[in-house]
Amino acid sequence: MLGAAFVLRAVGDASPARGSWLSWASPLGWVELTRAFGSAGERWWVLTLPLAASAVLVAAAFLLAAWRDHSAGLLPDRPGRATASGLLHGPFGLAWRLQRPVLAAWLAAFVFAFAALGAGANGVGSIIGGSTVLRHYLLRVGYQATVIDAYLSALMLIAGLAAAVYSTSAVLRLRTEETGNLAEPVLSAATGRIRWALSHISVAAGGACLLLAAAGLSTGLGYGVLTGSVSTQVPRLLGAALARLPATMVVAAVAVLLFGLPLQWPTWMMDISPFTQILSCPAEPCRRRRYSGSAPSR
Repeated sequence: MLGAAFVLRAVGDASPARGSWLSWASPLGWVELTRAFGSAGERWWVLTLPLAASAVLVAAAFLLAAWRDHSAGLLPDRPGRATASGLLHGPFGLAWRLQRPVLAAWLAAFVFAFAALGAGANGVGSIIGGSTVLRHYLLRVGYQATVIDAYLSALMLIAGLAAAVYSTSAVLRLRTEETGNLAEPVLSAATGRIRWALSHISVAAGGACLLLAAAGLSTGLGYGVLTGSVSTQVPRLLGAALARLPATMVVAAVAVLLFGLPLQWPTWMMDISPFTQILSCPAEPCRRRRYSGSAPSR
């Protein structure tokens, strides 16, 4: 909620008509809109907005608390299906079922954030125009001839970095399943470790592609609707977003590599760490610790 309020405020303040309805829709903009000590006239009545919102939210909280049972959720529990879905007949369906809620949350955040940031591209020129250093930086990073194109290119770079974060977290679900002893029931059946790992890796790769596509489409729609060039901006920014996919996949591949390596490092690599060269007391008599491949020895 705080992030959504911040994005609404940023887009509203970046619009050509400063103080648009988007600024009014964000609680973070209400204090500034009071115009305290302003020459254009103070608007103290704006302070009634947070008071009214607080009263409504507190009343809603009491109603919800009275509605639910003690120690129960707001929504009643529903019995599960008598038989499993067909998607759960293999490791790929199971990986998708486990990672689906997280991907849905990332997708919603991408759609909202990049649509709002794309809509604010029109006002970025007037904001950056007064800062020569920032203008030069955006033009240098974005490899574009105009400030708006550099801004959009920077947005697509952010989308690629965020998609890389998601893909890394999706890959690390393998480690979570393994350390939580949740992988054992799957691997004890006919599923091998490679097929099990590929199930989560495929979700990471497909999810990253979906997030980048959502970023490109949302930014293109947000910017294209305001400029009347949706048919031009959507495919252009979609292609710009998907161009970040190879770099995102490299980061995910590194995460897969590191997942497979930690328990297979040789002794000489373990000895590189300065912590293997210090005393091991009080667990053992204070002698220098050396690794023989698995367990420390005296």
